[in-house]
Amino acid sequence: MTNQRGRGQYDLRLSQLGRVSRRRLVAAGATAVFAAGLGPAAVGEAQAQALPLGGTMFRGNAAKTGEMPGPDVAGPPAVRWLFTAPDGEWLAPAVADGQLFASRYNGGLASFNALTGAPLWHVPAGEFDRFDSSPAVSDSLVVTGAGPYTLLAVEASTGTERWRYEAETDLSGIPAAARDYAETIYGMFFSSPTIAGDAVYVSAWSATGDGTIGENPANGFYAFDLATGQVRWHVRVAHGAISSPAVVDDVVYIIDRLATVYALDAGTGQQLWSVTASGIATSSPAVADGMVVVAIRGEPKTLDGSALAFHARSGMVAWRHAVMQPSSPALSNGVVYVASQDGTLTALNLVDGSRRWSFQAAGALAAPTVVPGGAVYVGAADGSIHAVDVASGEERWRFTGQRAFLSSPTVVDGTAFSGDDGGTLYALG
Repeated sequence: MTNQRGRGQYDLRLSQLGRVSRRRLVAAGATAVFAAGLGPAAVGEAQAQALPLGGTMFRGNAAKTGEMPGPDVAGPPAVRWLFTAPDGEWLAPAVADGQLFASRYNGGLASFNALTGAPLWHVPAGEFDRFDSSPAVSDSLVVTGAGPYTLLAVEASTGTERWRYEAETDLSGIPAAARDYAETIYGMFFSSPTIAGDAVYVSAWSATGDGTIGENPANGFYAFDLATGQVRWHVRVAHGAISSPAVVDDVVYIIDRLATVYALDAGTGQQLWSVTASGIATSSPAVADGMVVVAIRGEPKTLDGSALAFHARSGMVAWRHAVMQPSSPALSNGVVYVASQDGTLTALNLVDGSRRWSFQAAGALAAPTVVPGGAVYVGAADGSIHAVDVASGEERWRFTGQRAFLSSPTVVDGTAFSGDDGGTLYALG
């Protein structure tokens, strides 16, 4: 089987949100293409200028609330810069100290000057095969999932490798005909790493060649030492997890592929509580104000799903709100923002799950991000990005691109950074 077919079966984003037709990209700004052979040593002369620290990992922070430092983008935005690479979806970028870091499925990990878009360095997929998790940045390190059961940490300034972890895998339980496919396509750290303090937390998952869940002893939840890459603990979960962990007050909150929510001691991995819901989970939990909110999809080939809230201390269910195939929720100032495949963005009260407002877009929506007190930003499969007022649910502005936006925008210093599934990375402001 080819990599492209495997990507089509991967349901975290593409099979749920779909694609839009491919058209020629026409937009203002400088356009660049990765030069052949560009590697970590090829650092551009343009040096990153200072930007506020923020948006340093998937969903913005270790609590996975989707909150961004802002300020908001004044709309309607102009294209400040864009960068076009060969076909391949850009995942949610991270921004730290004037650098933007972004992964692309078959294109590796890249860094740019966040103000100008000038390429700084590039780690090609190469031996890693593919990069399929958004990077996290802390203490001058960039950490990301890279290829079959590999976690990679590189220097933020140069892209030089600091450490890597390669899990030992046992595929004996997978049918021989599907074994190679399972190892190269589905045996990965799909989860975007979460950095909290001096540790990195991440999930691992594998599947059989037909896309069903595979059991592998390398699956489950991991904690690594940020500086060295040494494993601090590994909690085995046979069917693994795609979602990124949320870490708050020395507790790791994570949901596995079959929708069991866990609270684990961040230092030891000891289970504090777990609750099993019904459905499939591919999105990340968000934690705020003593509540854990998760988004659960219905069974395959169904359109149902829900946003589900638990009390963080006990795991007791607080409320459930029906949402059609939801994405990762955002939490801010007592409000839950959740987007769905039918194009609805809904604002719910965090305490009881009651609806405040809803906004209807034309295309299926990716996970929203929010600037507290400002706007909610969400990409859509029809090639648009929407900024929606947090108080009223009214659209502030809409940017229309050429391809689907399937990952979360990162909003820093009045600029929204987002990549489409055709290889174009935008800075809008």
